[in-house]
Parts: sequence; structure tokens; C-alpha cells
Amino acid sequence: MKDLCSDSYKKCADVRRNSFYFVFVSKYRYNTFRNEFISEVVKDIFNVISQKYGITIYSQETDIDHIHLFLEIPITMTLKHVICLLKSNTAHNIFTVFPGFKKRYPKGHFWSKYTYYESIGKVTSETIKKYIEVGQKKYLQTHGS
Repeated sequence: MKDLCSDSYKKCADVRRNSFYFVFVSKYRYNTFRNEFISEVVKDIFNVISQKYGITIYSQETDIDHIHLFLEIPITMTLKHVICLLKSNTAHNIFTVFPGFKKRYPKGHFWSKYTYYESIGKVTSETIKKYIEVGQKKYLQTHGS
């Protein structure tokens, strides 16, 4: 019989995941990410912020007006906190890197209030990654780049 209090059992049996699929939409659905350079800079900003706060990004892709993120968040953070943290920090950094965006977003709100999120439970991480990557490729094929 296994000792349920032993460290080795806890490491093997603890399969909890705090993984989420997010979609953040730019304010007014402006086609902000149509420019490949802007898209890459925003991805880099997400990477820097996620490393700072211990968030793991498994996959991220931009569409012309939104970004898809597949994240693993620390168990100590609430979902609301992570959303606010990511949106506010990325917006601040985007306005710093691209000061001209302040003309398009005069009130300083880069992201819309809408956020789609879904907990990843029975779906495997590979399924989510494939959905994000294949979905982006299909979009580019139909709309051109």
C-alpha cells in the first residue's frame, strides 16, 4: 500500500493543471496586428511579462484584431488577476514602444473589455496548440498576408 503522505506519491499523483485558453481583442477591433512587426513585438511583450510573473506560454498567435494565448498560470493567481495583469502590462508596454498608438487609443485602453477564456481540462495541450496554429494558417490562406 502506498503512503499518501510521502513526497514521492504527491509528485506522482498531483496532476492538477491551471491551463487556460485566452482571446484578447484590440479595442474597437482595429486591425492592429495586420502589421507583422507589431504582431511580433506584442508577442515578445507577452513573453517578457509572462516570465516576470511565472506564467508559462505554450502557444500564442495573432490575428488581425486579436491574439490567442494558451497559458499555464501559477496556482496562487486568480484568473481575474492574470487577465488584468496581462492586459494592463501589455497595454502599457505597447504604448511605450509605439507612442503613435495613443492617437488611435486616446483614452489609453488598448484592449477591449471582452476577453474569451476557457479552462483546459479534458482537452490535451496538443489539441489547443494545433487549433491555434492551424486556425491562423487557414485565416492567412483565405485572407492573404
